[in-house]
Amino acid sequence: MTKNKWIIYYTFWVTIVSVFLVIFTLVRFKVNFSTKILVYSILFGIGIILADEYPIVYFPHKENKAEITISLSLTFAMAFIIPPIYAILVAVITNIIAEILSRKKDFFKKWFKVVFNTAYLSIVVGITSILFYRLYTPQLTFLSIHNIGCLLICGIIYILLETFILFGLLSYLNNERFFKYWIKNIEAAQLELLTLFPLGYLLIYIYIKNFWVSVLLIPLFIAIYFASKEKVEIIKQTEKTLYALAAIEDNKFPDTKKHSDRVGNLTEELLFKLKVSEDERDTIVKAARLHDIGKIAIPDWILEKPDRLTKEEFEVIKKHPERGQEIVENLSAFGNGPEIILHHHERWDGNGYPGKLKDDKIPLGSRIITVVDSFDAMISIRPYRKNPKTIKEAIEEIREEKGRQFDPEIAKNFCTLIEELLQKPNLEFTKYFPENAQIK
Repeated sequence: MTKNKWIIYYTFWVTIVSVFLVIFTLVRFKVNFSTKILVYSILFGIGIILADEYPIVYFPHKENKAEITISLSLTFAMAFIIPPIYAILVAVITNIIAEILSRKKDFFKKWFKVVFNTAYLSIVVGITSILFYRLYTPQLTFLSIHNIGCLLICGIIYILLETFILFGLLSYLNNERFFKYWIKNIEAAQLELLTLFPLGYLLIYIYIKNFWVSVLLIPLFIAIYFASKEKVEIIKQTEKTLYALAAIEDNKFPDTKKHSDRVGNLTEELLFKLKVSEDERDTIVKAARLHDIGKIAIPDWILEKPDRLTKEEFEVIKKHPERGQEIVENLSAFGNGPEIILHHHERWDGNGYPGKLKDDKIPLGSRIITVVDSFDAMISIRPYRKNPKTIKEAIEEIREEKGRQFDPEIAKNFCTLIEELLQKPNLEFTKYFPENAQIK
């Protein structure tokens, strides 16, 4: 089954379950509509829409988008406060409005995603609300063992439903085993789990005691929002600064201009071809764009020397992977990127540097960057080589060196990738190759 067919099949069944849940809720949980329900529905609806409209957005890399929004707290509390059928309706309506506001003109083009998002959210909210309705006992105190147990069970069910349905789709799209993908993303969502769910519980507690006191929570929500946003902004700005430094180093000399960008772009294409998971792909692409940042610590006269380097000068050059690792190693957002940068000059046969690692003991990202970096160097003019190889000649050399300098499987896939790129009719040539590169 192709990916597109599988997505259609998966979305179809999620939607069917959602429709069935709505019908089941209408039949089994008849609740008379009241002004109180209307007021709470409007308040929660407005709150959720506003929260979704102003999320904290961070980009580990351009193809990935992650968001943190306090709508999770509001949606969870709403599942308790509003009867099941109304909770589902508010969830559906607010999600559609939020999708319209965020997607604007692309709303109808992305209707399939809107259907999936709306369907799976209605399932999560609906089942959680039904559990609250069935298990919570108003005659007991909020802090009774029975009701505390009910709240904890409902919170766990909410998390499991949301993540299992969503990650079931995403793990397949990213070619990663479900449970590995689920655990990894649950760990990444610690901020939401440790702050937003307790806020949802607090809203429920205040609703039971005195709903209008919840107004006092607004400053707390705002404080959490801006504190989280500031942390994300610091990470984003640090990444931008490192990319800028790498670009400055590349652009110092005409011969290496845009080198890291091209290496990053080709690495990204190769990772898709190798079907590397999204998370690992993100880290490797970052490392590729920063692989030569350590050259900032190397004297320019060595980097631009037109003659053969002496043994001492080459030893200085060989330090740049270690300098690069030192520059990025304190930024947690780069994962194992520092290690990838450190080993991007290792060889498959163990004769590289700095660790003389061999075979698959070399990190996957380093093995990939080694191939791409070497290819770009072969087809580029450099101070020590004024007549670079053509793209075809470089591909042949990579084929000859697989099993010696390069990982055989990666080298084979890279050569195939380059041949495929050259066949594209509207190829953006300078995105992947130097402007003066020759094909044949």
